[in-house]
Amino acid sequence: MKKLKNSSFSFYKKFLSIMFFCAVFTNGFFITRAFAFNEDITQINFVTLPQEIMLDTFSSIITIQAQNTNGESLALGETGHLVLSSTSSTGVFYNANSDSCTDELTNPFKLTINSNWSKKGFCYKDITSGTHTITAYIYEKDWTPITQDIVIIGEEESTPNIFTEITEDIIEDMTWTKENSPYVVSSSINIQKNATLNIEAGVIVKFDTDTYLIVDGALNALGTEEFPVVFTSINDDTVGGDTNDDGESVGSENDWGSILFKSIDKESRLENSISRYSFGGITSYYSAGLEILGLDIDNEILYFGSVGILENIKSTGLYLYDGSELIVKNLKIEKENKYLILLEQSKLDLSDSSINGNNTDLVSVYNKSEAIFDNVSLSNMYEKGMVFYVYQESDLSLNNSDILSNYSGLDISKGSYLNFKNSVLYCDNDGIYVYNNSVLDMDNGEVSCLHDGILIYGNTNANIKNSKISDSLDVGILVFSNDSNSDINILKSEIFNNEYGFVVFNSGIKVNDNYIHDNFSYGAFTNTILDLDFTSNFWGDKSGPAHSSNVPGLGDSISDHILYDPFLKYNPLEKRKDPVILIPGITGTYLYKDYDDYDEIWPNAGSVIFSIRDSFLKDLSLDYNGEQNLNKPIINGDIIRSIESLGVHVFDLLIEDLINQGYVENENLFVFPYDWRFSTFESSDLLKDKIDNILLNGEYEKVDIVAHSMGGLISKEYISKYGKDKIDQLIFLGTPQLGAPKAFKALEYGDSMGFEKFEVPLLRPKTAKFISQNMPSVYELLPSRKYIDKDEGYIIDNRDKEFIRLDYDQTKNLMIEDGRNPLMYPFAEDLHSTIDDLDLSGMETYNFVGCGFGTIGGIEFTKKLSWKKLFLEEKDDYNIIYTDGDETVPLVSAINTIGSKIYFTKGFSHGSLPTSPEIREGILSLLKDGNVEMNENITEDVTSCKILGKIPSVHSPASLHIYDEDGNHTGVNEDGDVEYGIEGVSFDMIDDVSYAFLPDGEDYKVIIKAEDTGGYDLRVEEQDGDTITDTKSWSMVPLKTLESTSELIFGDGEYSLLVDDNGDGEIDNTYEESFDGTEEAKKITTIKKSTGSYSGNYLVNNYKTSNIYTPEVKNLVNQSGKMEDINEDQIYLENEKTEEIEDMSNENEEEYRDVIDEDKLLASVGDTKTSINLLWPALVLFGFLLILLAKMFIKL
Repeated sequence: MKKLKNSSFSFYKKFLSIMFFCAVFTNGFFITRAFAFNEDITQINFVTLPQEIMLDTFSSIITIQAQNTNGESLALGETGHLVLSSTSSTGVFYNANSDSCTDELTNPFKLTINSNWSKKGFCYKDITSGTHTITAYIYEKDWTPITQDIVIIGEEESTPNIFTEITEDIIEDMTWTKENSPYVVSSSINIQKNATLNIEAGVIVKFDTDTYLIVDGALNALGTEEFPVVFTSINDDTVGGDTNDDGESVGSENDWGSILFKSIDKESRLENSISRYSFGGITSYYSAGLEILGLDIDNEILYFGSVGILENIKSTGLYLYDGSELIVKNLKIEKENKYLILLEQSKLDLSDSSINGNNTDLVSVYNKSEAIFDNVSLSNMYEKGMVFYVYQESDLSLNNSDILSNYSGLDISKGSYLNFKNSVLYCDNDGIYVYNNSVLDMDNGEVSCLHDGILIYGNTNANIKNSKISDSLDVGILVFSNDSNSDINILKSEIFNNEYGFVVFNSGIKVNDNYIHDNFSYGAFTNTILDLDFTSNFWGDKSGPAHSSNVPGLGDSISDHILYDPFLKYNPLEKRKDPVILIPGITGTYLYKDYDDYDEIWPNAGSVIFSIRDSFLKDLSLDYNGEQNLNKPIINGDIIRSIESLGVHVFDLLIEDLINQGYVENENLFVFPYDWRFSTFESSDLLKDKIDNILLNGEYEKVDIVAHSMGGLISKEYISKYGKDKIDQLIFLGTPQLGAPKAFKALEYGDSMGFEKFEVPLLRPKTAKFISQNMPSVYELLPSRKYIDKDEGYIIDNRDKEFIRLDYDQTKNLMIEDGRNPLMYPFAEDLHSTIDDLDLSGMETYNFVGCGFGTIGGIEFTKKLSWKKLFLEEKDDYNIIYTDGDETVPLVSAINTIGSKIYFTKGFSHGSLPTSPEIREGILSLLKDGNVEMNENITEDVTSCKILGKIPSVHSPASLHIYDEDGNHTGVNEDGDVEYGIEGVSFDMIDDVSYAFLPDGEDYKVIIKAEDTGGYDLRVEEQDGDTITDTKSWSMVPLKTLESTSELIFGDGEYSLLVDDNGDGEIDNTYEESFDGTEEAKKITTIKKSTGSYSGNYLVNNYKTSNIYTPEVKNLVNQSGKMEDINEDQIYLENEKTEEIEDMSNENEEEYRDVIDEDKLLASVGDTKTSINLLWPALVLFGFLLILLAKMFIKL
């Protein structure tokens, strides 16, 4: 205990010593320093510049800073005082905060300085002008006082103006700077031929009375928007001050001469300049070129025999003479002057401008001049005069322009030409005079003038179309005194609300396809004895014009000699609702049995719902020639609008939308059902009959077509055979323009054709394969020769590790060798030879293509070891290659249209294209006005389409299952059908190979379940666009029991496989990527002889054989050994029976497969397989052993 006390005391002693040391240290360091000036401070200094201020006004804040010897700012440690003084007895100091001056200080002027101070500010004011010195120091510190001057400016002592006077010519390159500005030109000067004068931004140039700047060399005045170059009068004191000492004054008009550009070999340039008070403005006189980019001038701009570019100009006039050529953009002219723009034998291209005047005439174009006005606004508020005079063989083009006149509009005469396009004219008198051998072309123009609209006379030609002529108190279009050679045509225009629509005297005229209505006296009147062609017009009423020969015509009145018949019964200018025809894709029409109970056979959801099989669909099969099975004839019904029992929408929502837009079914809304098993050649002929019947009564001239999937191929085949004349708009929805590899999968392995996503699978893959073998339509969906030429081969043979892409003929021969019908290929080849390069230009064609989904783009054949039970066997394997598309049609195929506008739709799968609200809205908009509103899901930008995701695949004998965060499932369900429960996830199977495409952006759980014992291969590919960026693989993952389950764990590029071998929920093994169990598998298995599961054993060298294939029809041998001939129908029936038997056996395979494997072994003898049953030998052996044992016991 004593020892413990001593130790304790020693500890406390040391602790107190440390505390005492800390107290002393802090007292000497922290406490002392807290109340002392920083010893490193050696000086104070002004950190603000000297100032000039007016009498009796505050200075800006003057700041003083404490510093060390290096001039670095330091804070004082205690409160002190700053003492201030001035050499002026009237100077006063003021305290200041960070923003402004505050309280006045009393004399002596002291400012308290708080501790931790580094800067202090104050202000100064004085009523005595002159230069005064401010002194400052810190009270009771020996630091050197500091001083700074401040200038006080009195009103009577303003700074005298300083300027640079120019009196001599510029004979060499020179620059006028802002520093020496303003420049005063006191006498006319010349920039001589070899010299260039450069004027900097912000320079002011003043001209004395009657002085000129003549440019024989080059002038570059390069101002900016903030600091323009100013050319002005010496009397203008608003800029540059009073340079002539005449007191405050402003300039006046004509104070100085002008700037005259005369250089014949040097170009000049003015940017962001201002010109005021000149007599002659700016003139380019036969110069090499003058470019003006930004000029505000209160006078005219004149060009004589010169060229130039003008932009952003404000002026009072623009005059071009003697071969000048000018491009002008953004010109603004406002002046009460005659002829604000004048062209004499010159050319002007004017755009994005406004011309406003208030005098007799505005623009004159004459003597073989040419003027283009694009997006120009012109107005003339004067009571008389024209906006345009165009004469002496001159041309004027008015595009996208507006004209407003208080009197008349345009006068075109003496062999001149007016092109009036997308422009408007409003006036109070006459609109357009065109006469004396002149020409008028008007397209989409509008003329509304109170006297006459358009007057055409004196052997003049005119073509007016797509225009409106209205509101004339006299005549809309007046035509007279034209000889027989004159060509006057009025087409597709509206003439209305005039006293007379047309008046024609002694002239010929053709008026067709117009809307002539509500003209008060006559729609058309003539006093000539010549018959005038006014046929095919709508006169405001479907009964036709009012005339004694047309009772009871209720339209506008016409005079005699107006040929009106035939007349239109509708307004040809109104965007009418053309009849719409909806064409579904393959499987999109109801089919009925024309035999037996005459019941629905497709889709017949009820039969599928209450039956686990769809074998009744096999009656849809066609014979070997692709024709109807006469024993089981089928007829089509309506298109499939919806399947109510499954809650499936197809076309019903779009039909409902169209009806809400005013369409009436069987009046201007039609559907086109067809037997989708047959070739598009047959269906296109039926479509022709449909279109002809709709247009039969003459009320409509064209139809619109909305075609989904294969319906687009039918439409194109119709156009290739019968032309475009009867189709106004064609809208494709997911059409496989060049075919789709998914059709190959359907024919070779089976595919549910999109019906796998319903709650009840309406079409199972095996059934689809069976019924499609002789269907021309399915073969027509195969990728065409052009598809393969564009995207290389979609079938790849890599079984011998040679990676051979098959061309079209090789792919075709492979399929035929494998049992596909060679008689079907001519259907496909003839179709695509006519439609793949079909030019749809000249008609309104729109193509909605789906993208953003993993879509089958190719299939690779490989070889792999398959491990089932205790056997290893090399067999064919398959790799599915995904590309961008709508899950069914690859993008490369869907976009292949010529002359179509393409809309890329992201997030809409193939089957949902007709049902999607956004696409339905787009269809309605196109049918209405030909426009689609773009958004993030519908765009014209192909770069928005891209697939990005992971592709897990499982290669026998296991099944692949995908789950999302909500537990939704995609994969094979308990019934053996594929369930599609996760939006956006693609899933495909070929034999016992399963593939899924998992788009990035979601979390998924990947599960692999045993379908047999043995082992499986797993591969995970990461795909970006069409590029596989990474691949992870596991080989021969053991399946120890039928309850074996694996879960793939992945994230941030790391993958691992967790395996539960016996289904107890516990992880028994973890396999990292690149795991390979092949060697272990070989130790516990028997290697079976490879037979190759791909029918036909097609070799690579066979691909190079002739593409002409002759099917071999074999003779069957009867029981007597004699040969029997059979025909193709017999082949069809035999094949049908065989496939039915195979299908039934496959459906029951699961029930007896284990029994077979347990009780039988397969012994190979040559090329035969003999089943050997070992049950009886085993029983005999067991009995023999029992007898031996019995004898042994008896002996014992």
